[in-house]
Amino acid sequence: MNAEVPEVRRVLVALAHKLIATKRLTGRDAGMCLFGLKSMDSNQAEVRVVLGILLYKLKVSNPKFRVTDLGRAIVGILRTHPLMRADFLTTLAALTPGMTVLTPFSAGPVPPPGELQGD
Repeated sequence: MNAEVPEVRRVLVALAHKLIATKRLTGRDAGMCLFGLKSMDSNQAEVRVVLGILLYKLKVSNPKFRVTDLGRAIVGILRTHPLMRADFLTTLAALTPGMTVLTPFSAGPVPPPGELQGD
């Protein structure tokens, strides 16, 4: 989808206004919103505005996520700008008990098969 299409732009503006008016964002709301934006180009101004509002609302609402909501949210942010993706992942990790963001450097060496827990 392209934010240059007038109908898409109107939907994004309505979504931005709805997010601003929402006092408390739920995990389901965030997951569905991010999942719905997954096909949008995050370099477009309207999409960045919605993502920025959503990120702010996540930080101030402190929602609880079910596994499905968290999965939708993560799928939704996979195609966003790398800096925005990192901020979303860090925020989601902070909101989800026991979740940490792994990077190739923080994960450490991969153990050989048979040495993993549960093998």
